[in-house]
Amino acid sequence: MEFAVWAYPWDVLAEGVDRALDAIAALNLDGLSVATAYHAARTLSPRGPGPRIRFLEEGRVYFQPTPERYKPASPLSPAPSPLYQREDPLRRITEAAVARGLAVHAWVVLTHNSRLGSAHPTLTLENAFGDRYTHALCPAQPTVVLYAAALCGDLARRYPLASIELESAGFMGFAHESHHDKIGVRIDRLREVCLSLCFCTACRADIVREGGDPEALAARVRAELEAYFARDGIEEPEDDAHIWARLGEILGDEGRDILFRARQTALLKMLQAIRAEVGEATSITVMATDSPLATGAVAGLPLAEAARWMDGVLLLDYTAPREQLAAAIRRCRATVGDAKALGTGINLLWPGAKDLASSQARAVHLAEAGLDFLRFYNYGLLTQPRLKWLGEIVEAVRRAGAV
Repeated sequence: MEFAVWAYPWDVLAEGVDRALDAIAALNLDGLSVATAYHAARTLSPRGPGPRIRFLEEGRVYFQPTPERYKPASPLSPAPSPLYQREDPLRRITEAAVARGLAVHAWVVLTHNSRLGSAHPTLTLENAFGDRYTHALCPAQPTVVLYAAALCGDLARRYPLASIELESAGFMGFAHESHHDKIGVRIDRLREVCLSLCFCTACRADIVREGGDPEALAARVRAELEAYFARDGIEEPEDDAHIWARLGEILGDEGRDILFRARQTALLKMLQAIRAEVGEATSITVMATDSPLATGAVAGLPLAEAARWMDGVLLLDYTAPREQLAAAIRRCRATVGDAKALGTGINLLWPGAKDLASSQARAVHLAEAGLDFLRFYNYGLLTQPRLKWLGEIVEAVRRAGAV
């Protein structure tokens, strides 16, 4: 079993690359997964050194891209962070890590990009009302597919990476944590899904190819949301089975199936394009689930089909009861087979992680369900006591024989 910690390059460089990598090795970890393309955020670094509070730029990359690779994706192109115009943080980290026998994974945020979305709104998600989500590039748009493939190919072919880990390799949605949201009505999960359905030009064309009427489907979504708002947001159960059945009532079973088939086909095309650009240069791991309703960081993929173009699945769910997530791990193993690596993430931040004992128990239980790797969140955001927890959890999993 393999263990790594997610890390921001600015935290590693602020601490000093050698010191940070020595600390990671001392935690009995096999490596680190470094953010190489990331979204806007405000972070607090409790251990220092360097700034304690950082405001990250929107949609920047943390390596030196090769400009000519992105010409087919014009007008989309990566912009390096102003912090690293004169140096390549990923090059420094990978070289020092390889010298220590530590693996480096490239943690890549794909469709969550407010910089590119704001500059090119026609390439973003368009909800049933015609509103654009500028934080969310639409993966059905051919230009977005070309950009995602070029980004991953650039990384894979220029750095000694153990893998590329894809976050938001699917449709983003209504939920978004970086704006000062002003929402005065309860949005349950069914209506969040409705607000997250995309009807941009590319998605409309995909729906038509599947035999559907995008305008009729959008009208039904609008009618459902208007009725929900009018009755002050009476919430419904949030389990997938209920939501899937209700979407059948709203869209008609055939309309629902067509719409989601179009969405999942778009994601498979993007994944296939990424695989073609990456080739065999490195492994591709996707943060994914088998639920077509998923939006955001975790892509909702038909995993049996997606397995053709990916090498691993990261079943990321920090809040699910451990028994539920363990069942999902076993279900995923049965779907994708033994040749694909399966992993999950353990969030050690407050308030998600209450204490060491429960975090250890969760990690051991999930590992025993059949995992090949574990990721821990997040090196630079952890306090010193919680960083120590990380090492103790790795030791507990190894001691339990889950490896």
